[in-house]
Amino acid sequence: QFHGVLERADAANVEINKLPAVADQRDAVPVASVEELIYNHSLASGRDGAVKQLLGQYEGARSCYRSAGLLAETLLMEPNIGTEDRKVLEGYVDGFAARITELDQLMLQQSRMVSSSNISS
Repeated sequence: QFHGVLERADAANVEINKLPAVADQRDAVPVASVEELIYNHSLASGRDGAVKQLLGQYEGARSCYRSAGLLAETLLMEPNIGTEDRKVLEGYVDGFAARITELDQLMLQQSRMVSSSNISS
């Protein structure tokens, strides 16, 4: 999954570089960098995970948090990332990992409750 993310990012970067240079930059539509797109998608995936978690959709939430964490880790691999940006991204990675651990515990508790109710029935 991580390898696929990197391939898509590289492909997007190639496509962006193919765009013709605009002579008059005042009329140009701002183009987001690949890093910015990855960052925004990471945050969106994290938000989606939080919504799914609130709705009790734990597997879906876990998947969203995992994707968000992988995307943030992808940005941490950039060699020219600033110290402050690195700290922020590391905080996101740690936060997404903590959410995944929390969900794993919730799902384990749920499975134990279901198992114990099946035994007592």
